[in-house]
Amino acid sequence: MFFASRFWGVSLGVTAALLLAACGGGSTSGDSGRLTLFVTDAPVHSVDQVWVTFDAVELKPASGPAVRIELDPPVRENLLALQGENAAPLIEDFEVEAGQYNWIRLFVVSDGLDNDEAFPSKVVEDSGGEYRLFVPGNQPPSRNPNRRFVQLSSPFIVPVNGEASFTIDVDLRQALIKKDTPASTEAFYMLRPSLRIVDNSESGVIYGEVAPTLACVSVSDGDGIRNAVYVYSGFSVNPGDVFLEEDGDVIARENVAHPVTTANVDLVHGAYRYTVGFLAPGDYRIAFTCDAGKDEPDEDNLDEVDFLQQHDVVVEAGDRVRQDFE
Repeated sequence: MFFASRFWGVSLGVTAALLLAACGGGSTSGDSGRLTLFVTDAPVHSVDQVWVTFDAVELKPASGPAVRIELDPPVRENLLALQGENAAPLIEDFEVEAGQYNWIRLFVVSDGLDNDEAFPSKVVEDSGGEYRLFVPGNQPPSRNPNRRFVQLSSPFIVPVNGEASFTIDVDLRQALIKKDTPASTEAFYMLRPSLRIVDNSESGVIYGEVAPTLACVSVSDGDGIRNAVYVYSGFSVNPGDVFLEEDGDVIARENVAHPVTTANVDLVHGAYRYTVGFLAPGDYRIAFTCDAGKDEPDEDNLDEVDFLQQHDVVVEAGDRVRQDFE
């Protein structure tokens, strides 16, 4: 497995067990398995921290009602600390009914925790400004009092008497957007449901270095300059920028591919380096750009994002594939 970050245990108390049984999460036939879910992040420019507090996970079996698992205490993570091969657990080795599941919901707390943290989910920009973080349906000016979530509609299977371990990638370059409505003087950020799930037993990694002659400015967002590697599914695709509807759905464009995920390129120990973790086996095209800072997810910025070099890479289960940009 590829987990280099700290692992925080999640205490799932009696409440979670009772909810699991009440919602049909336990197996009346004894056909159960164990599930572990991690969360990781693809990065974004212009922000320094993205704190997200999760207080519940909901799973939908292919047949039967949804299963809700309350996280007690809630799990609070700075997603920007979970890049590359880093991940943190949401639930670990939790018993659920075996079989296929159709979707996962991650419930996000925007405010109201009984502690000293005013904004349990927030964004801290590079300039130091702090902003509330909401999920769609809960943002100002009209606040929905119901618990809100982001949903990942990707089927997965928990084997009978077996273990399943998955990582959910919250792609902040695609998911995070700053908003300011005329009815509200308070600017805020929204976390859209731009998620993907990868089986940890099957995942691989692409990593490498970028030649200094290609790299622009490793950490500056000045004039939209930001080094990044974009990853696309399949060979011989035409790399495109991130362009999404407000609900997170990809806006399709003819002959232009949308990235599966992205990775920042940073100056580390004298070399410009990148790492893309948690990739499912398959064929990928990777493309390097200095213009990631110009890539606004709610705008068509293809004319402004120039990809300087591309490579095709095959990833197999457990692989660590090195691909440099010379």
